[in-house]
Amino acid sequence: MTGYGGKLKEQLVKVGAENWGMKLMEKHYLDYFGKDQLVYLTGDATEDLIEIDKNTHYIIGGLVDHNRLKFATLNQAQSEGLRVIRLPISQHIALKSSTILSVNHVFELMLKVSNGDSWGDAVKSTIPERKREGHVGLREKTRQNKAKREEQKEDGDDDDEEDESGDEGEEGDENNEEEKIPVENNDVQTTEQVNEDKKIDIEKTSE
Repeated sequence: MTGYGGKLKEQLVKVGAENWGMKLMEKHYLDYFGKDQLVYLTGDATEDLIEIDKNTHYIIGGLVDHNRLKFATLNQAQSEGLRVIRLPISQHIALKSSTILSVNHVFELMLKVSNGDSWGDAVKSTIPERKREGHVGLREKTRQNKAKREEQKEDGDDDDEEDESGDEGEEGDENNEEEKIPVENNDVQTTEQVNEDKKIDIEKTSE
């Protein structure tokens, strides 16, 4: 690590940087290496890194780069006249949005490929699922499940309203329909007609 001084050093000492097992150098990288030995890694480059050159020093500038600082590393490299290159991520997986990776992921990818892994294997085993296109995060899953439940609830309410309307119709028909009683000659008489016939029979008997 170069540029290890000032406020950067103060902050990194607090998190145990001196125990990370790497060489910490206070001066700028251009004070140690020639420009022809340096290549700046940035997701904003247009050239893919195909093969790692062991005689080249690759600069990971992610310590000061964030999504809100567009082209920060690219502008830095160009201002110093350095070659820029990007890791071949898009050749192996599709990222959800930004091609900006953490320092840890970039370092891990470079280390795996340096030790003999293919870029494809290194990328697939290093890039987390949440950064890949098609992956649905926990927050999005929660939103989708909530929307699905609300939709199912609305469908259920509509079905209940239809059922209630149907019941009322049947009940109304049932109440409005006169009770029909079959008689021996297979004609159908209403209750009122039957009662009237009984009344006549009783009067005849009385006479």
